[in-house]
Amino acid sequence: MNLDRIYLDGNFGEWNQLCCLSDLHFGSQACDKSKLINYLDEAVEKKARILIIGDIFDLLLPKDMKRFKLSVLDDFLKDKDDIINTVVNEFYKLMQPYIHLIDLISLGNHEDDLIKYHSINPIYLVVEKMNQYLKEKKINHKVIHGGYIGYLQYVIKLDHSQNGSTGSCFNILYFHGKGGEAPVSKGMIDINRMKANFLYDLHLFGHKHNLFADSSLSVIPSSNGIVSFRPCKAVQCGTFHKTYNKKNVGNVSFAERSGFAPKETGGSFVKFRWDRQKKLEIRAEV
Repeated sequence: MNLDRIYLDGNFGEWNQLCCLSDLHFGSQACDKSKLINYLDEAVEKKARILIIGDIFDLLLPKDMKRFKLSVLDDFLKDKDDIINTVVNEFYKLMQPYIHLIDLISLGNHEDDLIKYHSINPIYLVVEKMNQYLKEKKINHKVIHGGYIGYLQYVIKLDHSQNGSTGSCFNILYFHGKGGEAPVSKGMIDINRMKANFLYDLHLFGHKHNLFADSSLSVIPSSNGIVSFRPCKAVQCGTFHKTYNKKNVGNVSFAERSGFAPKETGGSFVKFRWDRQKKLEIRAEV
């Protein structure tokens, strides 16, 4: 489990914006690429850092006897034998205008299955291409290859010192997710389980394809005898995988066959700051 740090300059009262995405399932016929581009363009407008929390690629391959159907493949794959290379290259081309804003791309179960059964890590491949692009363009930035679970820590240099001032670390716990659809709790139980063992300001997760935010406060006793309250948010980052097939009644999706609820496609924007009284404030938009 890694903790990666990113240093940013900032000021008290100034918002820091994050675009939080998950479960793109790029390479699938059901990937809502137009809505994904809308979110990425909005991130550019807001100058938001982009975090993508697993299942970036669909990559259901012909040897997957349980889930593969020819109809799951996007049109750009229909005449390709090298599916993995093509998906990685097409995703890289789609994301190229936004690479300078991407801070993290992490593993999901679809990528982990590919590593397990085919010894290929598509996240590594695309992150290497992105970082090579940044190097060639002389852009002082690096995309982080995240694990299945880990911490990303933003150190906001509010006093413009090298290590940031006291209270200027914003801790994000990311975890792609696990388990089934959870049609009743929609993932709230997962949040409570993680909260029992992990400390965070913001928890990002996906997998279940739901989109919502939960808010709570942590009670913090200080060494000077004062009890304070620190906000924390948990966001399930949604999906860009359309649940139901509108084109052909003969092409039954996994969700249709399982009777799962339709899922709205989209992601989340989160912003955080330290106010003039040096208190942390977090807002989530889903």
